[in-house]
Amino acid sequence: MNLQEKRDMPLTKIAKPLCFIAAAFVAGVILFCALYADSERTRFTAAREFAALPAYLDSAQKEKVPDSFRGMPGETAVFYTTVPDYVGQDAALMLQSAYCSTEVYAGTQLLGSYGVRQPLPFGEMVGNIRVLVRVDQAFAGQQLTIRYTPYYETTVDYPALSFGNTGSLQLYILLHNMPRLVIILILMTMVLAALGMSVYELFGGSAEIVKMLTNFVAFVLCILTWIICSSDLPQFFTNNNETVSLISFLALSILPIPFSHFCAQILEKGRTVFLVSAHLGWILPVTICLCFVTDICDPYHILILTHLYIAFTLVFALICVCRQWKMDRGVAILAVSLMVLFVFALIGLILFYISKTGGYDALFFGFGLSFFILMLFALILNRQMGYYEQKKAAEIYKELAYTDFLTGIPNRTAFEALLADLAADKTPHYVTMFVADLNDLKQINDNFGHQIGDEAIRTVAQCLEKAFRARGSYFRLGGDEFGAIVLDHTADPDKCCHDFRRQVEQYNKSAFRPLSVAIGYAEAEQEKSLEKGFFNTLFSRADWEMYKDKVRLKENEDKFGEGEATFLNKNEESCDESGEM
Repeated sequence: MNLQEKRDMPLTKIAKPLCFIAAAFVAGVILFCALYADSERTRFTAAREFAALPAYLDSAQKEKVPDSFRGMPGETAVFYTTVPDYVGQDAALMLQSAYCSTEVYAGTQLLGSYGVRQPLPFGEMVGNIRVLVRVDQAFAGQQLTIRYTPYYETTVDYPALSFGNTGSLQLYILLHNMPRLVIILILMTMVLAALGMSVYELFGGSAEIVKMLTNFVAFVLCILTWIICSSDLPQFFTNNNETVSLISFLALSILPIPFSHFCAQILEKGRTVFLVSAHLGWILPVTICLCFVTDICDPYHILILTHLYIAFTLVFALICVCRQWKMDRGVAILAVSLMVLFVFALIGLILFYISKTGGYDALFFGFGLSFFILMLFALILNRQMGYYEQKKAAEIYKELAYTDFLTGIPNRTAFEALLADLAADKTPHYVTMFVADLNDLKQINDNFGHQIGDEAIRTVAQCLEKAFRARGSYFRLGGDEFGAIVLDHTADPDKCCHDFRRQVEQYNKSAFRPLSVAIGYAEAEQEKSLEKGFFNTLFSRADWEMYKDKVRLKENEDKFGEGEATFLNKNEESCDESGEM
């Protein structure tokens, strides 16, 4: 954790519970709307109410249905068209509601309506959906009267009416939403890949990468939710268009929050501003919900605030990446993706204010966001590769720091690290510590050269490795001194020493100059391994036993000569082994 992160910790601790409360409130409003909305059946207009044509429609000025029209809140526009002369079975008329209440009459009979009554006890949220009105063959060639009453200032700028059977109209809707389906599939693939990477990183990976992936997934899920809810796709699954529309507005308002958290991780400059922006960003969805629930205004009326919040986040992120463009490859990737997203978002915003119901704004912004998400995923992969390269380098450095260069076995640093780990572990251990020493190393170096002396040290290390590889850990402690630690209480320490000496004797049979190695050990009772200074005492005892073995070997050499002493030491070991048996 760097200094900047430590400075931001108080802000995070204070803001995090408030953000959870805000998220819970928003979720509660959505849940209430989903459960208690008295929604009309808009998936299919299965039933028709036949009613007389209201008198005010007869006197209203009628116009032929145009390619587009602009309506103001509460102003009723009445249009008419003619049903084709031939109407097949399961025929329907499709029109865009465009946040309006709509009524369709054939002659004096009401064929269908949408949004005339409010499904929620608050607000005027009716959604921007495709209204399917069933048309029987009996109405072929008759005049249709269509009544639009906008709840918001709106423009319907594409062909308002389509005739066909319900199957062909639904296919048309799917084809019309095909670009959105492609975007949705791409983003869902990204989410699944990021989730898989998060699970992998949770087990021994980087906490920073996990946090980055979490913000990435939250960001993509917000985009997915917004794209799905702003399309015609939910109409195939639910009648609750009001809740879908509300979720669309809320998802768009929440969108900059995970992105700000993501930028706070990636960018060094502006980190605090991004964190403040992310935490304060929850004020916007809470405000949308409060205004909607209290009937102050609908989400549509304060959409400009969401646009300003998104614009601020994008522009500030672009400024920050431009200031540290050359500092990191990941920052360069983020800079390019932000520039592309900024262009697409600007085009989408212009298209929205030109035509608020056309849907082209969401399409452009969706394509820009898809490219942006792919680039962010590439950025995460770049960070992940960098992390693993650093981890691998750290492991190499650690291995070098814990390995004796001459012998290739663990060194004194590794020995002390193991003792520190055992001392820190509160679980009692039964420990047997061995200390070995190569005798007369100075004489070998003086008489035969350091190269032969190094070879002798490597030989002792190999003998130690063969004797203790399956039993415990072994080390070169420095110079001519070696050590081993065995934690298995069933291991016989005398047999361990015997196996080590036998490895040395096996080498001495064909050696130009036989080696003499002293070894000693000390055992510890299990409960005493928790005492302070325990391992220092244990090492001293083992070192003293080694010294006594060294004295014994030296006395044999002085008394019988080197060759006879070697034979005598070997014979004594055999006697000790037979006595044990």
